[in-house]
Amino acid sequence: MSHTADELAIQRLTAEYNRAGDEGRVEDWVACFAPDGVFGRADTGASWRGEQQLTEMCTAYPVAGRHITTDFIIDVSPDRSSARQSCSLLFFDRAAGFALHMAGTYADELIKINGQWRFAVRMLTAEVVGPSA
Repeated sequence: MSHTADELAIQRLTAEYNRAGDEGRVEDWVACFAPDGVFGRADTGASWRGEQQLTEMCTAYPVAGRHITTDFIIDVSPDRSSARQSCSLLFFDRAAGFALHMAGTYADELIKINGQWRFAVRMLTAEVVGPSA
């Protein structure tokens, strides 16, 4: 796999993460992470690590909207075993007629496990948040 193919695979992982969360597919969302992966909110200090905590968090805070990510900057390590990604997030709230609810950025650390990219750390910083976040 070339660096370009790695970058496309990381973008696809991000899309799979978005859709799994938006569609309430908790197991598929958790599968986007390494077994000891972390999802966190830099703006609140909250974080969840590992399959059990990620499953509990995703179940306790179901998504009711649509994630859109863009402006990807991806740096793949020279040996192509790890990568860093930064991308912008727009989240639209379904209950509010898909009004813009959150804008922010993700800062990601990724690792390759058995040839597949997974999030080792996915840190969200919400910069603009609507009333229900």
